[in-house]
Amino acid sequence: MACPTVEIPHQNGPPAPYDAAGMTGPTIATPDAAAAAAAASAARRTPHPFAWQGWRLSVPASWNAVKLEGDFAKGHALLADLDGPRLGLRWQTVEAKRATRQALERVAREEVGTKATRTVGDAVVYLDPEPPGRDIAVRWSLDSGRLIQIAYHARRRDDVLVGELLPSLADASAKDARPWAVFDLACAVPRELHLASHRLNAGDLELEFAGGRRFVNVRQVALAEIALRRLPIAGWLAEPRRYRATEEPSPITIHARDGRSMQGFITSMRRRRRFFWSAATPAARVALALHDLTRDRLLLVEAGDESLARDVAATVGCDV
Repeated sequence: MACPTVEIPHQNGPPAPYDAAGMTGPTIATPDAAAAAAAASAARRTPHPFAWQGWRLSVPASWNAVKLEGDFAKGHALLADLDGPRLGLRWQTVEAKRATRQALERVAREEVGTKATRTVGDAVVYLDPEPPGRDIAVRWSLDSGRLIQIAYHARRRDDVLVGELLPSLADASAKDARPWAVFDLACAVPRELHLASHRLNAGDLELEFAGGRRFVNVRQVALAEIALRRLPIAGWLAEPRRYRATEEPSPITIHARDGRSMQGFITSMRRRRRFFWSAATPAARVALALHDLTRDRLLLVEAGDESLARDVAATVGCDV
């Protein structure tokens, strides 16, 4: 609970605001501090992309994923801010002949009961008339044959669902390079590669993709300035237990799609002979360790071939 602010007289000068608990000392509100607070608040409201399993939409920067489950065919995601849940997404594959308006309304009624819904574009929508509550939208996508249900946790009556979320929602699964964006890690990966695993820790984000004999792993570490104090950038090219380096790391520069330049090292590795029997262990892999100086991020990319590693690395941090 915030403590009240009282005026404490001073012998040498006018009174200054002081915390009643006597713990923080005098505080003076300055124009610079007020401007910084306003800028931080605006930054939290600024839209940024969230892209997962082929779905992409713009959400406020303060909304972050707290639950990500399922796969391309069926799954759900939950985004929240510091005050609680804000957005839920649930999708599943549905045949075109079953994706009728009646079917969409039936899915919506499972959430809102017999309350009246309306059509907004190609979506069936319900807006809670007395928030706080949940605004619901249900849509079917021809591109992937999937139905998606959106639940926006409205704290007051606003136009966020219909005016912001629905217009930004897109099914990007048909793109040759499928976008992925979670927290501040964004990249684009060939659509034939599916998400094999993900690890999302504070300051250390990793997505692993695989399909057939191809694979690519993307890891982003923040803050790079601190990470590189512990270990030089070439040292981040650690050899996995089943591999051995076939060459010394060599310098490399990757030019991102948005114009940034990332410098670092690249190396190649071969599978050790005693693991020749392991079909799950690719025969070769290429590893990149890059310093994204503009974003103060350390980027680690591993793939089965250099071309794939370079292509994916060039998309990291871009507006996918």
